[in-house]
Amino acid sequence: MSSRRTCKSCSAIYNILTLKPKKEGICNICGGELIQRGDDNPESIKKRFREFEEKTKPVLEHYKEKGVLSSYFYDKLEITPEEHVEKILKIIRGC
Repeated sequence: MSSRRTCKSCSAIYNILTLKPKKEGICNICGGELIQRGDDNPESIKKRFREFEEKTKPVLEHYKEKGVLSSYFYDKLEITPEEHVEKILKIIRGC
C-alpha cells in the first residue's frame, strides 16, 4: 500500500514496485501527476489491519462456521486475469 500512487487528475492507480508508470511520476493515461494518498503510510496501514481484525474477520468467521464461505488465494502471477475470473466463477457456481 505504501508503494501505491494515484493520478491526481483521472484517479488511475499505479504501484511503484509492481505496476510502474512509463514515466516516473506521470500517469500513462492522461499525463497527470501521480501522488501518494495521505493514508498510504505505515501507521495508517497498521490501523487498517487492526480494523480488519476487529470488524471484518468476525464476519468471515461467522460465515465460515456456517459453511457458506469460499475463498480463493491469488498466488500465481503467471495466470491471466481472465483465468482468475474463471476460477472464481467456478467457486461461485459450486463446480
